[in-house]
Amino acid sequence: MKKDFLSKQDADKLTQLICNVLDCLEIHFSLGNTHQVIDINTYRNILHKRWNSVNHNVSRCKFEIKNVDAETKIIDFISDKLSEYLYDGLIQTVVPGGPYPGSEIKFFLNQILRVAIGHNIETVISQFNMIGSNDSIPFQYMETFEGLKIESDIEIEKGIKLIPLPLNFSEMPNYLQNDGMLDLRESRYFEGKTLIVVDVSVYPVICKPIMSNSNMSENISDFRSKFQFTLNYDTFPNFYSENYEGYYNFPLAMSLICNTYIKTCASWKVFPEDNIFNLSSQSLGGSCFNSGIDGFSRTKEINFQKDQVKELKNIINKLNTFDKSEIPVLNIIIVRWCKSKENIGLVDKMIDLGVAFDCIVGREKSSFQLGLSISRFLGIDKSERKKLMIILKKMHKWRSDCVHTSQLPIKAGKYPEKTIEEFQDLCRKCILKILDNGKFPDWMDIIHD
Repeated sequence: MKKDFLSKQDADKLTQLICNVLDCLEIHFSLGNTHQVIDINTYRNILHKRWNSVNHNVSRCKFEIKNVDAETKIIDFISDKLSEYLYDGLIQTVVPGGPYPGSEIKFFLNQILRVAIGHNIETVISQFNMIGSNDSIPFQYMETFEGLKIESDIEIEKGIKLIPLPLNFSEMPNYLQNDGMLDLRESRYFEGKTLIVVDVSVYPVICKPIMSNSNMSENISDFRSKFQFTLNYDTFPNFYSENYEGYYNFPLAMSLICNTYIKTCASWKVFPEDNIFNLSSQSLGGSCFNSGIDGFSRTKEINFQKDQVKELKNIINKLNTFDKSEIPVLNIIIVRWCKSKENIGLVDKMIDLGVAFDCIVGREKSSFQLGLSISRFLGIDKSERKKLMIILKKMHKWRSDCVHTSQLPIKAGKYPEKTIEEFQDLCRKCILKILDNGKFPDWMDIIHD
């Protein structure tokens, strides 16, 4: 049987301390030039609207505890109980929650009061008892994509769903319009885009902030290693992790399926706001916008259908199980192929494709060596290999001219875009066959076969 973090005596004491604070609590509401004190029932209604994903700005409400003694006693109690989790007076909750390197106990107290008002003190005690246990807290990871179009919701797997977003900003779902996340300045990251929602759980709920050295990135890495992220299904066991081991493969796989560049626009985490461990300033936590998105698609928008889910999952699994030592090179190849799909300039497209082909065969090779290697890898008979040799020789020539003269060959023709699409399709075929094999081929064996 799990032992509660708070003893019965401690729970009773915390209950009384919260009651004492609520008895002397003033809640100040500000809107423009209007400032007023509101009662607890009014504030409770505001919280419930917020928690039900209605756009209502809780941050306009500020607490003032009028009795200093009551405030001091509850802060001292919390500090004492959480002493092993404090560093220099700071507390750090789960990664999707509060700011790094941590929050002051007063900030934690404010969230405790919100939950006590919005729910009840018993809920606060129950959540407090999650400390030190393996109890996990559910949250959602969300990301929007450019280049991907769906007509209706598509379930990739239980807990992973694609959702089409409207073209009109005013019609966005309420959970995207909470304060601190989405406004007109960021609308280009959402309007008409496709949203992925991933259900995740995380534990433990709290840890001691790490401030072991001056290297911030190392501190954050050490801190994140203390948390475990789990999914409620095992088809994609590594689909979500804080270093995105599996999730990174999703847009790559989708790009290969749709034969276009599926580009991430924005990513963020949605953590339950009616939980005492959510110290993310009551906004959607961890928002991250792609500064490269200017609101105008540079990639061809492709429809994704429900009947393609099986193929998508198959490619994701192949990426997840690919030879780990060769994953970095494979990622470079796929990303360069994707960039060739995005770039407007034909010269840039060719340079990206050239890099992708060089990485496929291991290094830059002569026109003949490149053609021989890939034609033998893809061609099923002598006739097909001969055709591939001609295409690859042309690709090598075009890439070389683009690198050395910054322009396509004079004999590129009237419609070079069609030829470049042919090169792109050939590169994609190489990627898909390499994925089927689970590793890169031994090119010496291919040539001498």
